[in-house]
Amino acid sequence: MAKDTTDWVGHARTFIATGKKEYLQKAQDKCKDSEIAEFLKREDVAGKRQVSQDVLKALFEKLISQARKKEAAVIYLLGIRLPALMAESPEQLDADQYKIVSGACNQAAVISRENEFSECEAVFVITLGTAAAKQHNWDQARGLLDHSLRIYRELAASQPQIYRPDVATTLNNLGTVLSDQREFAAARDAYEEAVKEYRALAASQPQIYQPNVAGILNNLGPDNEEDLHRLVAADCHSHAKTRRCIADVNLYMTVFL
Repeated sequence: MAKDTTDWVGHARTFIATGKKEYLQKAQDKCKDSEIAEFLKREDVAGKRQVSQDVLKALFEKLISQARKKEAAVIYLLGIRLPALMAESPEQLDADQYKIVSGACNQAAVISRENEFSECEAVFVITLGTAAAKQHNWDQARGLLDHSLRIYRELAASQPQIYRPDVATTLNNLGTVLSDQREFAAARDAYEEAVKEYRALAASQPQIYQPNVAGILNNLGPDNEEDLHRLVAADCHSHAKTRRCIADVNLYMTVFL
Protein backbone atom coordinates (compact mmCIF):
# COMPACT_ATOMS: atom_id res chain seq x y z
CA MET A 1 0.00 0.00 0.00
CA ALA A 2 1.31 3.47 -0.87
CA LYS A 3 2.30 5.69 2.01
CA ASP A 4 0.00 8.55 2.92
CA THR A 5 2.14 11.54 2.01
CA THR A 6 -0.61 14.01 1.26
CA ASP A 7 0.16 16.29 4.22
CA TRP A 8 2.88 17.95 2.17
CA VAL A 9 0.62 18.77 -0.77
CA GLY A 10 -1.09 21.82 0.77
CA HIS A 11 2.20 23.50 1.65
CA ALA A 12 3.61 22.76 -1.81
CA ARG A 13 0.51 24.28 -3.42
CA THR A 14 0.95 27.44 -1.33
CA PHE A 15 4.57 27.63 -2.46
CA ILE A 16 3.50 27.35 -6.09
CA ALA A 17 0.95 30.11 -5.52
CA THR A 18 3.17 32.50 -3.57
CA GLY A 19 6.78 31.57 -4.35
CA LYS A 20 7.61 31.78 -0.63
CA LYS A 21 10.31 29.28 0.25
CA GLU A 22 8.98 28.79 3.78
CA TYR A 23 6.12 26.74 2.34
CA LEU A 24 8.47 24.60 0.30
CA GLN A 25 10.37 23.88 3.51
CA LYS A 26 7.12 23.00 5.31
CA ALA A 27 6.21 20.64 2.47
CA GLN A 28 9.57 18.94 2.77
CA ASP A 29 9.20 18.62 6.55
CA LYS A 30 5.73 17.09 6.23
CA CYS A 31 6.53 14.68 3.41
CA LYS A 32 6.88 11.03 4.45
CA ASP A 33 7.94 9.80 1.02
CA SER A 34 11.75 9.99 0.88
CA GLU A 35 11.85 10.27 -2.92
CA ILE A 36 9.44 13.22 -2.96
CA ALA A 37 11.20 14.80 0.02
CA GLU A 38 14.50 14.69 -1.87
CA PHE A 39 12.79 16.21 -4.91
CA LEU A 40 11.43 19.04 -2.76
CA LYS A 41 14.82 19.57 -1.16
CA ARG A 42 16.50 20.05 -4.52
CA GLU A 43 13.69 21.98 -6.17
CA ASP A 44 14.24 25.72 -6.63
CA VAL A 45 17.59 25.86 -4.86
CA ALA A 46 18.85 29.45 -5.31
CA GLY A 47 15.92 30.07 -7.64
CA LYS A 48 16.94 27.40 -10.17
CA ARG A 49 15.54 23.92 -10.59
CA GLN A 50 18.10 21.32 -9.61
CA VAL A 51 16.09 18.28 -10.71
CA SER A 52 16.49 16.94 -14.24
CA GLN A 53 13.47 16.49 -16.47
CA ASP A 54 14.10 12.75 -16.54
CA VAL A 55 13.94 12.52 -12.74
CA LEU A 56 10.82 14.67 -12.65
CA LYS A 57 9.11 12.58 -15.34
CA ALA A 58 9.98 9.31 -13.60
CA LEU A 59 8.60 10.55 -10.28
CA PHE A 60 5.44 11.87 -11.93
CA GLU A 61 4.81 8.56 -13.73
CA LYS A 62 5.45 6.59 -10.55
CA LEU A 63 2.85 8.59 -8.63
CA ILE A 64 0.33 8.22 -11.45
CA SER A 65 0.88 4.44 -11.46
CA GLN A 66 0.16 4.42 -7.71
CA ALA A 67 -3.09 6.38 -8.22
CA ARG A 68 -1.65 9.37 -6.35
CA LYS A 69 -3.04 11.89 -8.80
CA LYS A 70 -2.99 14.98 -6.57
CA GLU A 71 0.63 14.45 -5.62
CA ALA A 72 1.57 13.81 -9.24
CA ALA A 73 -0.16 17.06 -10.24
CA VAL A 74 1.82 19.03 -7.64
CA ILE A 75 5.08 17.49 -8.86
CA TYR A 76 4.14 18.45 -12.41
CA LEU A 77 3.33 22.03 -11.37
CA LEU A 78 6.56 22.36 -9.44
CA GLY A 79 8.44 21.26 -12.52
CA ILE A 80 6.66 23.67 -14.86
CA ARG A 81 6.30 26.64 -12.48
CA LEU A 82 9.43 28.60 -13.39
CA PRO A 83 9.07 28.51 -17.18
CA ALA A 84 5.32 29.14 -16.86
CA LEU A 85 5.85 32.29 -14.79
CA MET A 86 8.26 33.62 -17.43
CA ALA A 87 5.15 34.25 -19.55
CA GLU A 88 4.61 37.39 -17.47
CA SER A 89 7.40 39.14 -19.39
CA PRO A 90 6.73 38.75 -23.13
CA GLU A 91 8.81 41.86 -23.81
CA GLN A 92 11.92 39.95 -22.74
CA LEU A 93 11.31 36.95 -25.02
CA ASP A 94 11.29 36.32 -28.74
CA ALA A 95 8.16 34.93 -30.38
CA ASP A 96 9.22 31.28 -30.17
CA GLN A 97 10.26 31.57 -26.52
CA TYR A 98 7.01 33.26 -25.59
CA LYS A 99 5.00 30.59 -27.36
CA ILE A 100 6.72 27.92 -25.24
CA VAL A 101 6.35 29.64 -21.87
CA SER A 102 2.79 30.84 -22.46
CA GLY A 103 1.88 27.30 -23.47
CA ALA A 104 3.43 26.05 -20.24
CA CYS A 105 1.47 28.64 -18.26
CA ASN A 106 -1.81 27.70 -19.94
CA GLN A 107 -1.13 24.03 -19.26
CA ALA A 108 -0.30 24.76 -15.62
CA ALA A 109 -3.57 26.67 -15.23
CA VAL A 110 -5.53 23.76 -16.74
CA ILE A 111 -3.82 21.18 -14.51
CA SER A 112 -4.49 23.37 -11.47
CA ARG A 113 -8.16 23.76 -12.38
CA GLU A 114 -8.64 20.06 -13.04
CA ASN A 115 -7.23 19.22 -9.62
CA GLU A 116 -9.08 22.03 -7.84
CA PHE A 117 -5.85 23.77 -6.85
CA SER A 118 -7.45 27.20 -6.97
CA GLU A 119 -4.49 29.06 -5.47
CA CYS A 120 -2.22 27.62 -8.15
CA GLU A 121 -4.72 28.34 -10.91
CA ALA A 122 -4.90 31.97 -9.82
CA VAL A 123 -1.17 32.62 -10.09
CA PHE A 124 -0.94 31.14 -13.58
CA VAL A 125 -4.08 32.95 -14.77
CA ILE A 126 -2.88 36.31 -13.46
CA THR A 127 0.47 35.69 -15.16
CA LEU A 128 -1.34 35.25 -18.47
CA GLY A 129 -3.44 38.33 -17.73
CA THR A 130 -0.38 40.45 -17.06
CA ALA A 131 1.20 39.24 -20.30
CA ALA A 132 -1.98 40.04 -22.24
CA ALA A 133 -2.02 43.57 -20.81
CA LYS A 134 1.61 44.14 -21.79
CA GLN A 135 0.68 43.07 -25.32
CA HIS A 136 -2.31 45.47 -25.27
CA ASN A 137 -4.81 42.61 -25.52
CA TRP A 138 -7.12 44.47 -23.16
CA ASP A 139 -10.24 42.30 -23.40
CA GLN A 140 -8.27 39.12 -22.81
CA ALA A 141 -6.36 40.72 -19.95
CA ARG A 142 -9.57 41.92 -18.32
CA GLY A 143 -11.17 38.48 -18.49
CA LEU A 144 -8.12 36.77 -17.01
CA LEU A 145 -7.70 39.34 -14.24
CA ASP A 146 -11.41 39.15 -13.37
CA HIS A 147 -11.10 35.38 -13.12
CA SER A 148 -8.02 35.48 -10.89
CA LEU A 149 -9.61 38.18 -8.71
CA ARG A 150 -12.63 35.96 -8.02
CA ILE A 151 -10.30 33.18 -6.91
CA TYR A 152 -8.16 35.44 -4.75
CA ARG A 153 -11.24 36.90 -3.03
CA GLU A 154 -12.36 33.39 -2.09
CA LEU A 155 -8.89 32.45 -0.85
CA ALA A 156 -8.50 35.68 1.13
CA ALA A 157 -11.80 35.09 2.90
CA SER A 158 -10.24 32.14 4.73
CA GLN A 159 -6.52 32.97 4.50
CA PRO A 160 -6.20 36.78 4.43
CA GLN A 161 -2.64 36.76 5.73
CA ILE A 162 -1.53 34.91 2.60
CA TYR A 163 -3.86 36.08 -0.17
CA ARG A 164 -5.07 39.59 0.71
CA PRO A 165 -1.99 41.11 -0.97
CA ASP A 166 -2.94 39.22 -4.15
CA VAL A 167 -6.44 40.72 -4.03
CA ALA A 168 -4.92 44.20 -3.80
CA THR A 169 -2.40 43.59 -6.58
CA THR A 170 -5.01 42.11 -8.91
CA LEU A 171 -7.39 45.02 -8.29
CA ASN A 172 -4.59 47.46 -9.11
CA ASN A 173 -3.73 45.60 -12.32
CA LEU A 174 -7.40 45.45 -13.27
CA GLY A 175 -7.71 49.19 -12.71
CA THR A 176 -4.85 49.78 -15.13
CA VAL A 177 -6.47 47.60 -17.80
CA LEU A 178 -9.87 49.28 -17.35
CA SER A 179 -8.22 52.69 -17.60
CA ASP A 180 -6.53 51.66 -20.83
CA GLN A 181 -9.96 50.56 -22.10
CA ARG A 182 -11.17 54.07 -21.18
CA GLU A 183 -13.66 52.66 -18.69
CA PHE A 184 -12.68 55.27 -16.16
CA ALA A 185 -15.50 54.82 -13.64
CA ALA A 186 -14.85 51.08 -13.38
CA ALA A 187 -11.11 51.73 -13.21
CA ARG A 188 -11.58 54.16 -10.36
CA ASP A 189 -13.70 51.63 -8.46
CA ALA A 190 -10.95 49.02 -8.84
CA TYR A 191 -8.23 51.46 -7.78
CA GLU A 192 -10.21 52.65 -4.75
CA GLU A 193 -10.80 49.10 -3.58
CA ALA A 194 -7.11 48.35 -4.10
CA VAL A 195 -6.22 51.38 -1.95
CA LYS A 196 -8.54 50.10 0.77
CA GLU A 197 -6.84 46.70 0.71
CA TYR A 198 -3.33 48.14 0.67
CA ARG A 199 -4.12 50.53 3.51
CA ALA A 200 -5.31 47.63 5.63
CA LEU A 201 -2.07 45.78 4.84
CA ALA A 202 0.02 48.89 5.51
CA ALA A 203 -1.40 49.14 9.03
CA SER A 204 0.86 46.27 10.06
CA GLN A 205 3.54 46.46 7.33
CA PRO A 206 3.88 50.12 6.30
CA GLN A 207 7.34 49.80 4.75
CA ILE A 208 6.04 47.21 2.31
CA TYR A 209 2.60 48.52 1.43
CA GLN A 210 2.58 52.33 1.83
CA PRO A 211 4.37 52.76 -1.53
CA ASN A 212 1.52 50.82 -3.14
CA VAL A 213 -1.03 53.17 -1.58
CA ALA A 214 0.93 56.17 -2.84
CA GLY A 215 1.24 54.74 -6.33
CA ILE A 216 -2.49 54.14 -6.67
CA LEU A 217 -3.40 57.56 -5.25
CA ASN A 218 -1.10 58.91 -7.93
CA ASN A 219 -3.12 57.03 -10.56
CA LEU A 220 -6.41 58.28 -9.13
CA GLY A 221 -5.46 61.89 -9.79
CA PRO A 222 -5.60 65.35 -8.21
CA ASP A 223 -8.58 64.69 -5.93
CA ASN A 224 -6.14 62.66 -3.82
CA GLU A 225 -3.35 65.26 -3.69
CA GLU A 226 -3.76 65.92 0.04
CA ASP A 227 -3.84 62.21 0.94
CA LEU A 228 -0.80 61.51 -1.19
CA HIS A 229 1.22 64.37 0.28
CA ARG A 230 0.31 63.33 3.84
CA LEU A 231 1.12 59.67 3.15
CA VAL A 232 4.56 60.32 1.72
CA ALA A 233 5.37 62.94 4.37
CA ALA A 234 4.39 60.50 7.15
CA ASP A 235 6.60 57.86 5.60
CA CYS A 236 9.47 60.36 5.52
CA HIS A 237 9.03 61.22 9.17
CA SER A 238 8.88 57.61 10.30
CA HIS A 239 12.13 56.77 8.54
CA ALA A 240 13.95 60.00 9.41
CA LYS A 241 15.08 60.52 5.82
CA THR A 242 14.02 64.13 5.44
CA ARG A 243 15.98 65.19 2.38
CA ARG A 244 15.23 62.06 0.42
CA CYS A 245 11.56 62.19 1.36
CA ILE A 246 11.17 65.82 0.36
CA ALA A 247 12.46 64.79 -3.04
CA ASP A 248 10.00 61.89 -3.04
CA VAL A 249 7.11 64.23 -2.20
CA ASN A 250 8.10 66.53 -5.04
CA LEU A 251 8.33 63.59 -7.42
CA TYR A 252 4.88 62.30 -6.47
CA MET A 253 3.35 65.73 -6.67
CA THR A 254 4.63 66.60 -10.15
CA VAL A 255 1.74 64.63 -11.64
CA PHE A 256 -0.64 67.29 -10.32
CA LEU A 257 1.15 70.34 -11.73
